[in-house]
Amino acid sequence: MTLIFLVIYKKGGFMRSEKEVMNLIIDFAKSNNKIKAVIMNGSRVNDKIKKDKLQDYDIVYVSDNVEAFIENRSWIRYFGDVCIMQTPDESSIFKVDNKTLESFGFLVQYFDIRIDFTVCTTKHALNTIITDSLTRIILDKENLLPKINEASDEDYILKRPTKEEFKDCCNEFWWVSLYIAKGLYRNELLYAIDHLNLYVRPMYLLMLKYKAGFDKNYKVSFGKNDKYLPNYLNDNDLTNLKKTYPTLERDVLWDALFNICEYFEVTSVEVGNLLGYTVDMVEIENSYYYLNKIYNNEI
Repeated sequence: MTLIFLVIYKKGGFMRSEKEVMNLIIDFAKSNNKIKAVIMNGSRVNDKIKKDKLQDYDIVYVSDNVEAFIENRSWIRYFGDVCIMQTPDESSIFKVDNKTLESFGFLVQYFDIRIDFTVCTTKHALNTIITDSLTRIILDKENLLPKINEASDEDYILKRPTKEEFKDCCNEFWWVSLYIAKGLYRNELLYAIDHLNLYVRPMYLLMLKYKAGFDKNYKVSFGKNDKYLPNYLNDNDLTNLKKTYPTLERDVLWDALFNICEYFEVTSVEVGNLLGYTVDMVEIENSYYYLNKIYNNEI
């Protein structure tokens, strides 16, 4: 215990307050003549989000010399001791196309706080950054940026789905469900679980959001990765959702597939009734027929 305490203390001590961090962010900008403005976005400017100690600071430094911040990165240590850092714009894995150097990201986990820095040109800030509703201008040295509305989650609120959006959500769900069955038939479990998690589950979650959004008159944001969605589900819907998360076992995956199909069908009918949209029952019946043929090895 003593050793752990000493390591924490050596690496930067206890977590700094928001006021301390923001003072650092602003003071650095004021002392650096390459920085023209400071913008903050993300959850820390969203008054509807309960603050906690692990929230990131999403900071944009506006500069028309982005290259200088990339070439000499010693400035990053101004804010504390670095635990680990990532620069997605130069990743060899994700292959981000950022050849124009309009913006560059430094995602930095210090030993007490995390700051995600973006350094971008004035043009990029005007065209991209300040168009996000969760944006607050912290400092504007040269009055380059226009006045913007108070930060809000308006851009992230789920809109009432159109008839076409509802139909396409249903079609995507049932279409890709057949891929999962094909993977299970071939015992390609990674293929099957990826199609469940990456394509089918998002449609189920979207349908659940359509239902929850109706109850709130479509004036609610469910957060990144739908992290707030469970707060808006009734007990039955939440229990059903949990049953769709399987382990990497063939029989368990089959159960999860049929569970998610059943729950999606029920939810889509409920949402269709709420919104006055028609569910394509032929599409559902045909999909079940094909899924059962594969499950029963009748192909």
